[in-house]
Amino acid sequence: MTDQELDRMLRRALLDAADQEAQTPQETEVPLSEGHRRRMREMLRDPLLWFRLRNPYPWRTVARRAAVVLLMLSLSAAMVLAVSPKARADIVRWTMEQNGRRVEFRYHGDGPAQALPQYRIAALPEGYTETERAEADWNVRVTYECTGKQWIRFSYLYMQDGTASSVGIAESDTVKDITVSGMSGKLILPQSSESDNVIIWFDTAQNLMFSIHANVDESVIIAMAESVSLCNSTN
Repeated sequence: MTDQELDRMLRRALLDAADQEAQTPQETEVPLSEGHRRRMREMLRDPLLWFRLRNPYPWRTVARRAAVVLLMLSLSAAMVLAVSPKARADIVRWTMEQNGRRVEFRYHGDGPAQALPQYRIAALPEGYTETERAEADWNVRVTYECTGKQWIRFSYLYMQDGTASSVGIAESDTVKDITVSGMSGKLILPQSSESDNVIIWFDTAQNLMFSIHANVDESVIIAMAESVSLCNSTN
């Protein structure tokens, strides 16, 4: 990236920030000194020269360029958040915290505007059928059973303020970062063969969290998650 390109980027970011600030009413007026106004005029007139005069050493060039790019990105993000409530809501939908032997997920956002859609696991292990579907305003829980085998639990919920979910873990459990159909998630693999594997993933576009608890191999539970799709309400 050349100095001219950096100059244009910084100038555009600073002018956009100033324009955004001018459009936002302030609760209180803060008087600015003439010295401060003069320095602001100098910076806007030639941002790169303004930085050079305060960073004359060549070894600071890389850090200066990184700071310019970071400043531009920060200002752009701040302006988007300032003018778009939806953008603010989409930034963080969930957070994860581990407390001892539990992993807790907390969710953020507005409540659902309509009933939750109906989802199902299309790639069920042989012999499993849906036996129960429990629905609430913000979550759905589906149970699949097979004679002589442990049940499979599939659930999803709408990520909104005040909701949370948790998973118990042991010190020997493995927790992996994964993606399911391009969506980020977690895979929890217990060491004990008698315990369920758990896969959790987050659809931030639809504002939904999905999870599957099943005593199956890692590859099988991932394939099940990848197969989740919409179904008719009568299914």
